[in-house]
Amino acid sequence: VNSTDDYSSQLLYLRYYPGELQKKYFGSMFEDDGKTYGTIGRGEFELLNFSAINDDRGGLQIEMLKDGWDFEGMPKQRVIKLEIVGQIPDQKKKITINDEKVKKKNPDKLVEGYYYENNRMVIDFNWSGELLKIDIVNK
Repeated sequence: VNSTDDYSSQLLYLRYYPGELQKKYFGSMFEDDGKTYGTIGRGEFELLNFSAINDDRGGLQIEMLKDGWDFEGMPKQRVIKLEIVGQIPDQKKKITINDEKVKKKNPDKLVEGYYYENNRMVIDFNWSGELLKIDIVNK
């Protein structure tokens, strides 16, 4: 991206590298219109917050929540591609987003679901900023 004129977070790639067991990890992404000075003071920004914890049974819980307010050009909804590194396709997993089962999918299809690619699990879903909880449990 050579300038913010060419940038959009409408499609957002997140890559997570699982760490130590029972340790909670946090991350945030700040975004505003990319042009205007003083957006924080006026509340014209958003902060996308992410947290994750690995359990001792090989499971993973991820939470996402938006903070901040609207700004010009802010996506009302995003398509998220969450890549979780080190996931093996032959392990049986139960994956839910806000307690709803996520189905396995073809990587070429533009639908919500998950698939495996290059030793990563990829979960595709839509997100509008509300609290979102992803649970991955070994069966």
